[in-house]
Amino acid sequence: MFQLVTRRLAAGAGARAFSGSACSFKATGPLPVFTSTSNPELDKLLSTIQEELFIPSHLLRRHKTLQHRQRNHHILAEEPLTVDVSGVPVTLTAKSREVPVPIKLFTRALGLMQQPGDLDAIPGLVQGYAQANRRIRDEQAEKLARMCNFHGRTDILMTLARTAGKNGFRFSRPAAREFMRGLRMAAMLPGKEASVKAIKNGQALLNCLGEPLMKVRPDERLKRDPVVVGTLLSMVASTSVKFNEGKDYENRTRQWVHRLQACWEDVEWYLDLTPKGAGDRNPVYRAKAAVLDYLPVLEGLFAARDMLQGTDQSAWLEAESAKLNNTVAGWKKFLDENSPGEQFWGVHAYKRVAERLAKEKELAAEVEGEVSDEVYEEAEEEVEDEAEGKVKEV
Repeated sequence: MFQLVTRRLAAGAGARAFSGSACSFKATGPLPVFTSTSNPELDKLLSTIQEELFIPSHLLRRHKTLQHRQRNHHILAEEPLTVDVSGVPVTLTAKSREVPVPIKLFTRALGLMQQPGDLDAIPGLVQGYAQANRRIRDEQAEKLARMCNFHGRTDILMTLARTAGKNGFRFSRPAAREFMRGLRMAAMLPGKEASVKAIKNGQALLNCLGEPLMKVRPDERLKRDPVVVGTLLSMVASTSVKFNEGKDYENRTRQWVHRLQACWEDVEWYLDLTPKGAGDRNPVYRAKAAVLDYLPVLEGLFAARDMLQGTDQSAWLEAESAKLNNTVAGWKKFLDENSPGEQFWGVHAYKRVAERLAKEKELAAEVEGEVSDEVYEEAEEEVEDEAEGKVKEV
């Protein structure tokens, strides 16, 4: 009888493991598998998440019953059963109950990623949590994006963006803005090729943001978000400044100014900076986020204003860049008064990361003996610095 039961269980696994029917699995799609990272503690945590959350979400109900029902445990004790889960052999073990895996372990895993290569685990984590019906929170998505930016892994950002909606990742407004800031940082790397690639990725990201299934709130107009569009404008304009003698290449800057004008009504001119009580830091956080969001937009406006003088967009650029300049100045004044000397992840941090990545790339090329005879042209002074310098108190 025991052999008959185990044979039926094994046959059920083999016959239905690849059927993809809704009744067969709680999760569909391949089981995420992780390779070794630079941090043994991270490896242990990833293994725990896989064993306690990802694998159970793929098991048939009958296999879960075999694992968790006390009267069935003698079967596994006498003859362990190995089942196939998306091509991965999994040996069932007796368990008293399902161990809940808190969503905060996702944040902990991010915190344990120390080297750029460790971030290769991120797409699998996102997919695995989604398969287990445990969608990551908005703030976790934003932190994920910022980590990718800090480590120069915009390739992971684009992998998540292109498969969003299928891998369980959903864009919130802060995450979409952070994704675009990362591409802007990539555009700061030396060479025209880096800028052009970043702009193409930015356009692809906008297309992704237009898909309802890829957003936390399907009705959000993230594709028309002024920060997302304005950040892309800054990339396009600065590329013309650096590589086309300051002239608008094929009217690209003009086209993106037009796109920005179409969504300019959604600019967040007013922020609630009134504390609700003693110790309320939310107004400070809002002001910091606003400065971080809108300085790249201001950079794009300044560059486009200087490039498109005398055109039908000139008056709008002059007026709106001045208005946004004064608004950002007000936010900066608030921060100076309410958090003097406090450092935060600001616009210049992205520039410093880009400079670091460029040096690391150059050093790696020297070590491998692949240094090209080509001398990179010195980039002109960052328009971002101009924007920062022109911000003055109202």
